[in-house]
Amino acid sequence: MNVFNKDKGIFLFFLFITGCTSNGYYKNEITQNPCIENTNTSCTNKNLIKTEKYTLGFIEIDEQGNLHNKAQVDSVLKLLEKNNDSDNHQKKYVIIYVHGWHHNASEDDENVSEFKKRLEITKSRHEEMDVVGVYIGWRGKSISIPPFKYLTFWDRKSVSEEVGRNALTGVLLQLETTIKDKHPENILLTVGHSFGSSVVFNALHQIILQRLIQSKNKKNRLGFGDLVVLINPAFEAMRFTPIFETAQGLVFEKTQKPLMLITTSESDYATKIAFPIARMLNTLFESHKSFIPTNRNEKVIAPAASEWSLDITAVGHFDDYITHLLEANKSAGKDYTCPQNSGWLSTAVERQQKIQISEGELPTGEGWDTGNSKLKSLPPLFDDPSVMQLIHLRKSSAYNPYWIIKAHENVIPDHSLITQKHFWCFVDSTIDSVLQQPTDSE
Repeated sequence: MNVFNKDKGIFLFFLFITGCTSNGYYKNEITQNPCIENTNTSCTNKNLIKTEKYTLGFIEIDEQGNLHNKAQVDSVLKLLEKNNDSDNHQKKYVIIYVHGWHHNASEDDENVSEFKKRLEITKSRHEEMDVVGVYIGWRGKSISIPPFKYLTFWDRKSVSEEVGRNALTGVLLQLETTIKDKHPENILLTVGHSFGSSVVFNALHQIILQRLIQSKNKKNRLGFGDLVVLINPAFEAMRFTPIFETAQGLVFEKTQKPLMLITTSESDYATKIAFPIARMLNTLFESHKSFIPTNRNEKVIAPAASEWSLDITAVGHFDDYITHLLEANKSAGKDYTCPQNSGWLSTAVERQQKIQISEGELPTGEGWDTGNSKLKSLPPLFDDPSVMQLIHLRKSSAYNPYWIIKAHENVIPDHSLITQKHFWCFVDSTIDSVLQQPTDSE
């Protein structure tokens, strides 16, 4: 019996270690010139690849938050600088993407394939631009055998925080400087998914908070790049509280650009149900108290908020922080075309102000929407076949640039299906509204 148990233990040990994924990095063939994909040359381990539609660079971070190889960063920066410094500069559309749980930077990872597809679609919508992707890889997958891989939640969550805490902040700032300083007309979009949102938020939240406070004497507050999009983020609402509280106490001009979209599917049960259960175990022996949130209406005392609720609830499911609803009622179609909807944000706020004046209310613009729910004579501002609609819930000022959005399952079906046309048309429309706004110096 003892021999059997010993053999069984050895078998389980080997099963476990064979199910562990590599702790090294995947894009270890580092070059200054991109590998041309779809040729006889293998680009599997190259950190720079190029197709006729886009260029893609990989930067990988280890579990302590340090770079696997700084040469990856240097080659990506040189690639971006090369065109920036040329006389015939072509406007760039750069997307930084950070993957989540159960993923990495290996060539056969489905997130790598999906990101390549996203770059192709971006190029089809912006044919005049040089599309560049930067894929930030980390060890989101540590065990590949189900169901054991689901037991890595606590470990991978901790690692996602570590990954965003060290070298990545400097890398992102270098990328932003290279992309935007000489050519502010370049577009920089930063996207994180699931634990990848935790990575991005950890790397940027102090920068975002600092810019939110320090730019108070300028017409518009500043964020990171042009827009940060966090999809089905797997981090607790408590971590977003300093930004939310600071923004609630500020007044924003009508020229203020959206800075961050935190978007969670109403059908994301991974962060809605599994996340708080796991966090309850984490916070079992921690002390929590209540506090009074900042209220924009000084005449009304806001109800107390529970630190415990903030600490166990994913940011996209904390009701008091949800500022917008995003809905779509029909199919968005299969083609890559998104309608041009520039100027929709200011139009939505201004027409809401007119409605408020007609009803004898203070014209704050809060409660705006892009559909026609207020007056049937008003046309939808998103001119798309899916009848997409964004509704402001009056929990923040009309031009508050930090949006926490609950998305209908037609827009984002669940935790992992984040490539729907509805949602990315919405992101494109928001980018359009950003680019239509004056700069902060105006």
